[in-house]
Amino acid sequence: MSDRLLVRLVTGPCPRDDCEGLLQRSEYKTTDAVVCDACGVPAARVWGDGS
Repeated sequence: MSDRLLVRLVTGPCPRDDCEGLLQRSEYKTTDAVVCDACGVPAARVWGDGS
């Protein structure tokens, strides 16, 4: 379930008004996440084993 959620968010725009980056699948502080490729801000993080 968490994988499907993260995949849907990838390539969307960064939620910050002052950033023009795109969201990409990555890791943020040891958790799966969708992170802006320009500013590094996480748009979504997933804790747990993903089941």
